[in-house]
Amino acid sequence: MNQFSFYLKNLLFTPIYEQGDILIGYASQTGTAKGLAEKSAELLQASGRSASCLPLSQVSVEELDNYQQVLIFVSTYGHGEFPDNGIAFFDRLCERTNPLNTKVDIFAIGDRNYGLFCEAGKLLHEQFIRLEAAHDNNLQLVDGAPYQRWQQWFADYSGLNPDGSVLDGPVQLAMTLTERGELHSQHCSIERGAYRLRFTLAQTDKTIQFQSGDLIGVVPPNETLERLYSVSDVFDDGVELCIGKVVYQQGEVEVVGKCSDYLINRLSLNQPIEVSHRAQGGLVLPKPQQPLLMVATGTGIAPMMCLLRERVATGASASNWLVFGNRHSEQDFYYQQDLEQMRSSGQLSRLDLAFSREGDKKVYVQDKLQQNRQHVLRWLLDDNGLLYVCGQPMLKSAIREVLVQALQERLGDATEAKVQYQQLLDKQQIVYELY
Repeated sequence: MNQFSFYLKNLLFTPIYEQGDILIGYASQTGTAKGLAEKSAELLQASGRSASCLPLSQVSVEELDNYQQVLIFVSTYGHGEFPDNGIAFFDRLCERTNPLNTKVDIFAIGDRNYGLFCEAGKLLHEQFIRLEAAHDNNLQLVDGAPYQRWQQWFADYSGLNPDGSVLDGPVQLAMTLTERGELHSQHCSIERGAYRLRFTLAQTDKTIQFQSGDLIGVVPPNETLERLYSVSDVFDDGVELCIGKVVYQQGEVEVVGKCSDYLINRLSLNQPIEVSHRAQGGLVLPKPQQPLLMVATGTGIAPMMCLLRERVATGASASNWLVFGNRHSEQDFYYQQDLEQMRSSGQLSRLDLAFSREGDKKVYVQDKLQQNRQHVLRWLLDDNGLLYVCGQPMLKSAIREVLVQALQERLGDATEAKVQYQQLLDKQQIVYELY
């Protein structure tokens, strides 16, 4: 057994009266780190240890000294970004100057195909080293699907047998592409556009129940990188995905997205495909009485369509407000007929549109929020509503700027506005799903 194995095994499984409680914290964007943290806590509790499991948004840096054993599970998403429920904790950790009286180990999840691999875990680790709570060997970096690595790591260092069959990880499914149709108009340029793809289970499986917030993972042939897609509709026997073309210039070379090209152009109708299914890894269905404000750009409309359809199907009483943005209303107004019908029937209380290539001035979804910022705050603060955002990463900073400004106008204090915004993130009243 190597030095790290010996250290962690003794750290985790010294009797409680000698070492005190274990804190397991997590920062998770799509639920993977959360699932691993919860399963680790469950196994430790079953072995007789006293273990608490909390999102980092509910963990006080000052209270870490109350624990002699701390494990943190953290994912990295986007361009090296922290999950929303880990941002405030990291900021407070950076502000602390005196050493911590605890020991911290970090299980960091990332993907080497992206830049800044496991950046969130590395940044946390640097701070814990500075605060004398960790050493170089207290950081575990995991590339890609973490479940097998976690099982090996946990078994090695704890002496327990983590039964992978009860871990809520992705499930591999055999499906068939049964329908594919254009969501863009015939006027759309050849390098743009999006498609509606219907996938059906190859065999009926009553144990699989699809729902809004689910994610489907696809790995193109001869590739290793999995691409996750939010479902845009669910059925008893399958799902619908909204797949956008990905074409861009890299110098003088035209680059085509491998996964989108595979699904749009190379996967034939009635051809089988292996996918992974993550239950509610994305934007989950709100309570029926909670107002829902959705902001989407491009194919970020996919999870919003599924949420709207399920809200309608379940008879949710609260209002639905969608702000959708793309380039041209006559080219890429995805799901136009569906949305206009929902608005006419009252199922969609409000529909705001931002098409950036129309008119003399470019208009984006954040501009629509800016124009209605106090109305947005009433939804969030007075009506306990939710704000879901899906689109490209730059949306986050733009929308944050609008909301913090609106909060400052309402509260009269810039610092308090930033605190209030972070609290809305921590309570998951504001949730971002970025790609």
